[in-house]
Amino acid sequence: MIKGIFLAEFHIEDGPMIYFQIPDGFLKNDEFKSISEYIITPGSLGGRFICVRTKYKSMQRQQDWVIGTAVNMNHCKYRRNFLLFNICFILSGDIDTKILSSYEKVVRKIVKYVATLESESNYLSDQAKKQTLIPIFEQVFKDLNQKSESVIKVNDANRWFLRIDPVWTSNNQMPDILDHEVPVPIVDLQNMQHTDWDPFLLQIIKHIDGSNYVKKIAILAEVDLKPLKSALQNLLYYKMIAMVDIFQYSNMYRVTEGVHQLATDPIMQENCINSIMANPKKPPPSIQLILTFYARLVPGEPLQNFCQYFHPHQKNVDVHNFILFGILNGIIRRVHKYPLAIGALNGTDIPKNYLENAIDQQLCYDEISVKFALPLSKIDVLFSRSICK
Repeated sequence: MIKGIFLAEFHIEDGPMIYFQIPDGFLKNDEFKSISEYIITPGSLGGRFICVRTKYKSMQRQQDWVIGTAVNMNHCKYRRNFLLFNICFILSGDIDTKILSSYEKVVRKIVKYVATLESESNYLSDQAKKQTLIPIFEQVFKDLNQKSESVIKVNDANRWFLRIDPVWTSNNQMPDILDHEVPVPIVDLQNMQHTDWDPFLLQIIKHIDGSNYVKKIAILAEVDLKPLKSALQNLLYYKMIAMVDIFQYSNMYRVTEGVHQLATDPIMQENCINSIMANPKKPPPSIQLILTFYARLVPGEPLQNFCQYFHPHQKNVDVHNFILFGILNGIIRRVHKYPLAIGALNGTDIPKNYLENAIDQQLCYDEISVKFALPLSKIDVLFSRSICK
């Protein structure tokens, strides 16, 4: 997480100083002075990425990292013929050092953007224009902390594209992406596309609809599974997608303790109603009805039975979105089925060793379905013939 961002510059009369910082006042003047020789440096460190520890006066404040790249611009329009500045991030002192490289790329990019603005339009030497950078950096600070990326329109000629690349550490393990899982968009991926996105990413995004599973997306997009999974890991890191199970009416679910939040949180209730309505022109389902529906999801009863008994569509409830909202918000969870051999595996069209392998690896029905291209409805029949439970 970024604790702060500041613009530092060399003032002809006052020396190194902070022109503005977000949040305001985070780094005190004396604290800045203790590290200013590394932040504003015209010597051998100029133009290089710097990473220095803060020296806070208060013993209660943990030391943080300050990272940046000092830039020295030479031109006769400046007093003493040069302009020296730095854009710095303040990062938590306990951050894994492997992650610093991701922030380094962003800092270097921002410094380059600002240097271009100054070179073309005097955004630093013109005090009025420099003031316009403050709200821009406030937005950058907010965006990078909330979603790890930021797209900023500075003016008609300049747009910034910033993104913190994912770095997987021992405390932040890379999630496995399985062939049978379904990526669900958490944000509007179509509207978030921009010109600096990888062409591969643009190729797969149109197939991420909340219904297609990973292996099917690879087939539809005509791409290999390995790079597809890598791209999905990045989208997952940026909280742009979530991974869920394949939706089928033979699935079973059970309610969790998360239903208590839905029962007491008005904002969550409103989001739920808006998300699961089948037709927005018809009266919405009541939260009492929705809670009843979730409570009726029990192990051993497939979703098909629930729908036949309660007829949710007649109550203006989209069943797919009803299940999806419950999964994404921890209100319900999937109950998986696993085959258990109780005798010889014979009498199927699938090789015996494949079936044994599926059981030995403890593959759930979803995995078996995708692996052998079988609908879930046929798997029970298949294993019953093979003397399985």
